[in-house]
Amino acid sequence: MDQRLSSAVVGLEAHCIPVSPKTTWIVLEVRLDNGLTGFGEATDFGNEAAILDEIARIDLALRESRPQLIAPVLQLLDGRQIPQARHIVRNALEQALLDAQGKLYSTPVVTLLGGPYRVSIPAYANINRGIADRSPEGFAEQAKRVVTQDGYKAIKIAPFDGYHWGETSGAGGRRLLADGVARILAVRDAIGPDVDLMADCHSRFDSISARIALSELEPAKLFWFEDPLDPCFPAEDRRDIRAHAHAQGVRIAGGEEIAGFAEMFAFLAASGTDVFLPDLRLTGIRQGMAMCQAASAMGQEISLHNPVGPVLDAVSRHVAAALPNFLTLERPVRETPLWNALRNGPAKIADGAVEVETLGAAGLGLMLDTGPLQRNRTAGPERVLSFKGMAGAGPDA
Repeated sequence: MDQRLSSAVVGLEAHCIPVSPKTTWIVLEVRLDNGLTGFGEATDFGNEAAILDEIARIDLALRESRPQLIAPVLQLLDGRQIPQARHIVRNALEQALLDAQGKLYSTPVVTLLGGPYRVSIPAYANINRGIADRSPEGFAEQAKRVVTQDGYKAIKIAPFDGYHWGETSGAGGRRLLADGVARILAVRDAIGPDVDLMADCHSRFDSISARIALSELEPAKLFWFEDPLDPCFPAEDRRDIRAHAHAQGVRIAGGEEIAGFAEMFAFLAASGTDVFLPDLRLTGIRQGMAMCQAASAMGQEISLHNPVGPVLDAVSRHVAAALPNFLTLERPVRETPLWNALRNGPAKIADGAVEVETLGAAGLGLMLDTGPLQRNRTAGPERVLSFKGMAGAGPDA
């Protein structure tokens, strides 16, 4: 029997990388008894303490049982109604195990997944977290830099700081909505008509405010309008907003919080989206790929929600390259110099597309600088208690 098939997992390690008051990347490192390691990403905004606790518990279980790759390891964590932290760690562990297995067999992860269907992936830059100046001019300047200096041909922002249909009303609500519209229009003016522009609404609207926003944004010629409606609203409202967007030639995107097939089928049955963008931290790699292929068969275009650190970015690129149908990949940019420091330089962007991470290399091909990892080996997350009143991506609380 091939001795590589009997390689055992002997431990896990968590590396916390403080990025900002809102962001702490959690890199999961898995170790095999033959000395190989693999990396995954367990970042989950606001859930850091529970993530680290789960990693410590799972590390103890692995040290005792020393299971072999891959299924016996994941079976330790599979089950119904497990807490989200364990779910996130389970999927990060799957990433790390595939990375380690690729190294074991000197094979890229994309090949283990059945690809590649493509060697470069259309990508868009999510610039929102890297914008300190939240004025329309601040948004416009950052967008122009990313297009002219970084080579992207598509940009996404989340411009509706502070707005929520159920909490803001009257003149204050109208002002916040107008501020968001002004930011988008300023970005369009800065990047010109040939760069795709997406707006992420983070489920802030009801059907009335979503229609108002879309109507006022018609000059922006959006590529897509992401997660416009609060999940509390019914399917008919979702269909109505989608029809309103289609009248302007705009797609509706969503699905980043969906973790499994049952949720996905219910979500798509509402007929409220054109682009399905699951997050591999929630779906896992192999289930996520199956979900993407099922959604594609149901008429959805496919993207991936990829909003965190460089490890998930590498994983997402391998998965995107292994999917038969794929539209575009989210990539967070210019939030922190730690991104490029950790991965030894920026990924190459050519003609608006990003290459698969070191396609010919084994595993993820991700060469992490161990310096930042070692310096943050025991550091806990440095995060504020609440996002309330803090500008930027994600929820306001």
